[in-house]
Amino acid sequence: MNSGRFARFIAAVTRLSVARPAAVLGLAFVFAACCWTYASGLAIRGDFIELLPTESAAAKRFRSTVDRRGGASSTLIVVVESPDAAKNKALIDAIEARVQRLPRELVSLIEHGPTETRRFYERWRWLFADPGDLELVSCELERARARAMPGYFELDDPCADLRDARTARDRERAAAAARAVPGAEVAPPPPPALPGESAIVTFDRRAQAELARLDRFPTGYFQSEDGRTFVLVVRSPSGGFGDARGDRLHAAVTRIGAEEAARFPGVELGYAGDIPNAIAERAGLVADIVVVSIAAFALIVLVLVTFFRSPFVLVHLGAVAAIGSGVAFAVAMGAYGHLNAATSFLGSLIAGNGINYGMVYLARYRERRAAGDAHEDALLEAAETSRSGTWLASLAASGAYAALLATSFRGFSEFGLIGGVGMLSSWAASFAVMPASITAAERITARFARARAAGEGSAAAVRAPIATLVGRLATEHTAKVALVVALLVVAAAWPLASYLRDPWEYDFSKLRSESSTRRGAGRFSLRANAVLGVRGSPQLLLANDISQVDAIAQAVRASDARVTGGTFVERVETIWDVLGGTPAQVDEKLRLLAEIREHLDRVLPHLAGTERDAAARWRPPEYLRRLTPEDLPALVRTRFRERDGRDGTAVFVTLDRRISQSRGQNLLRISDILAGVRGSDGQPVPNASRATVFAEMVRSMERDSPRVTLLAFLVVIAVTFIVSRRLTTVASILVALCSGVLLMIGGAAWLDVRLNFLNFVALPLTFGLGVEYSINVYERIQHAAEERRRAAPDGPDLAAEDVAEGVRSVGGVVALCSLTTILGYASLLFADNLALRSFGRIAMSGEVACTLAAVVVLPTMLAARTRFATYWKARRTSSA
Repeated sequence: MNSGRFARFIAAVTRLSVARPAAVLGLAFVFAACCWTYASGLAIRGDFIELLPTESAAAKRFRSTVDRRGGASSTLIVVVESPDAAKNKALIDAIEARVQRLPRELVSLIEHGPTETRRFYERWRWLFADPGDLELVSCELERARARAMPGYFELDDPCADLRDARTARDRERAAAAARAVPGAEVAPPPPPALPGESAIVTFDRRAQAELARLDRFPTGYFQSEDGRTFVLVVRSPSGGFGDARGDRLHAAVTRIGAEEAARFPGVELGYAGDIPNAIAERAGLVADIVVVSIAAFALIVLVLVTFFRSPFVLVHLGAVAAIGSGVAFAVAMGAYGHLNAATSFLGSLIAGNGINYGMVYLARYRERRAAGDAHEDALLEAAETSRSGTWLASLAASGAYAALLATSFRGFSEFGLIGGVGMLSSWAASFAVMPASITAAERITARFARARAAGEGSAAAVRAPIATLVGRLATEHTAKVALVVALLVVAAAWPLASYLRDPWEYDFSKLRSESSTRRGAGRFSLRANAVLGVRGSPQLLLANDISQVDAIAQAVRASDARVTGGTFVERVETIWDVLGGTPAQVDEKLRLLAEIREHLDRVLPHLAGTERDAAARWRPPEYLRRLTPEDLPALVRTRFRERDGRDGTAVFVTLDRRISQSRGQNLLRISDILAGVRGSDGQPVPNASRATVFAEMVRSMERDSPRVTLLAFLVVIAVTFIVSRRLTTVASILVALCSGVLLMIGGAAWLDVRLNFLNFVALPLTFGLGVEYSINVYERIQHAAEERRRAAPDGPDLAAEDVAEGVRSVGGVVALCSLTTILGYASLLFADNLALRSFGRIAMSGEVACTLAAVVVLPTMLAARTRFATYWKARRTSSA
């Protein structure tokens, strides 16, 4: 459809709306109701995996591992606190008994403490002894037997090398303990042998010390030393990112907890772990959306009514917002069926930006009514005047959104589709529905005599004294304004070189709910971690077969050494660690234990005192054998079992607790460690590490952001060329846009506002809004020039008074468009979610910068162009 046909089509729609306003509004209402009804099925998913590309290798490995395991083994931790330890224990028992009856699809494992594990370890403790210590004990006992033989003569100590090897091992353990953070799961050096002490007594003291170290919970419950805090660990097959299965478990456990806690007054009950933390983040996000939307709506309503001085403006623009947002979310329902963490607050953005076209249209209509035009004539002229600028502006804004579709990061691409559709549908609603809405308002006010005879619009003409002043400054003090703008741009650009080298926010703690860290799940997670002595869940890898796990464990340590110098991985646990060692290692231990038993039986009658007690306590029983997964306690065995019944394929990697998993740089290195672990086929071993998921988000943003930024910029360049094919005009608009973008990014650099997976979209949106405002100003200036040329055909193509008139005519409403959007963004500053706050800050700076670029920079450049043209024309005339 060419420009002439498009204009005639818009005029026809306008005349139809004037002739049949009730029918048009009725159809619009039915259409909006259908859209919102269909969109009501949208769910908000806080699962960060939903943001990753569908072809993401990390996401595929995560999902594959979760599927094999029958879940990701995420945690829900019940925390009970009171001064009464007995009461705490009773409440934990009551909750555990009921949680055990929940479906297995929700609960895979429940642990109130290491009772079964302690009993298992006590029965098979000989198999967990250090082979070097066993070898030394066997040697010493054999030496003792030899000494008891008549005529024994010892030329040298046959156990010296074994004793030296033990000393070397002790030094290595001492060095590891010295490097470790206090409380880390690094074995401290065992007590040294005392002078003259027999090997069996030394072994007994060392074994007792190791038992004391491992037995941190002698009561059989996870509890603090003072008994004030008890912990119940519930493991679930859910992913721990806010999925439905985790929600169901959380709801069931909190209900059980509340019912049981009512019987124990004075006890504080809380929930921690992966599942409650994810739910708290999502709940905070939803609450923020509600609060932000209400606050933004109230502020925008106040500004609109004040500016237009009519309550009907809420009806006109409300219809635009309802239809634009309804269509966008209906498309989201059809395309995705859900909203993610990035798209969940798009409704306020679509409404806030989408009503811009309606505001420009309405302001022009009221301006013509104030000038004396009849109602229908004013509507037709407003449609004609604002059609081109707003249509191209909506294309620019929609194109900037659509640029996000070029990314594989679904957090961006879904945002782009929904936002792009919202912009186009908002423009269509402005020109299809607002003429009918305005006509209905005119008839109502005329019928009830609530407006002057000239009609609803004439009673409240839009005034723009500030826009008039800005237009005069741009045309009468062009050089001074240009100098001020140049200085601001230079100042903003000053820190960009260092900022753009690495603009990303790597501290994920700054993207979470602020209150959660002080209360709720975040606070209770800190208490649970203090009791359990951990920081987060271990990283899970899956071998194809139990025979591969030892090689994978070694590969993890090698990968950690290669990536971090061996500083990230604290411990690697395989099924062999809970079975006493690999089959070959256990067979060797059994051989040594048989020798020790034989030696002890021979020397025991000759021992006395502590030596005899130690020998009796550590005499290896005859029932010792190689253990299998079937011998493990049920809770332990479940950790190493897959959905199909395979045992022992899991490898758990515990990270040094000094390594913060809230920092993106650490997540990238953790991901590199795990990706560097290759199986026998040369492919990365499947893992269900949340660190790799977040690391993939960081990599996706780093990879896709330059592409999105460039594409958005190319879109606005294309739209600018459509507006005007004159190179000087295109250059003026783009320079104004670039100055606004520089002011925005420079402001972020000065304030050290880092880009993240949420606020990054403000950058391409700023391109769209910046060119939208500039196009509206430019189109109105051109319209003023056309009106002047009709009156004086011999005049220049563009004069300074055209610039001033265009700014006076549309500058106020452009500033209003920006103000309403800024108010919407400003409401984000009160959100509890820190990522939303960061989006609000950077988007507000972009709005301010783009408004200045459109209302100040562009008119100044156009005014300078007219001065330059006048100067050269006068010079050519004088030369002639």
